[in-house]
Amino acid sequence: MGDLGGRCNLSERALQAFVLWFLKVCLDQVEFMSGLFDLNTVSTRLRRWVEGQADLDHVAASLLEEALVRGEIPRGATERSTGMPERSARRLLSKLTGMGMKNFR
Repeated sequence: MGDLGGRCNLSERALQAFVLWFLKVCLDQVEFMSGLFDLNTVSTRLRRWVEGQADLDHVAASLLEEALVRGEIPRGATERSTGMPERSARRLLSKLTGMGMKNFR
């Protein structure tokens, strides 16, 4: 190593410290993202989001959860999924698609 070995930013010791730090940050991010995409966590956040929207009925949360789990929901199934009359279900669907929710075919 010599007199200056291990003290500058290009040393092997600095490289090892950087790699260790980088891997810890990567692991932290993987754990964080895993928590974000946990279905129970996402469902809870969806419900909270719907509760915060003044113009959405609380039934929208269950409709969005179904879209999350199934991937897509046929437009005709929204009435059946929500238990709402056809016209009300169409209005709700229109609001959701207007807000950027595009998982309804």
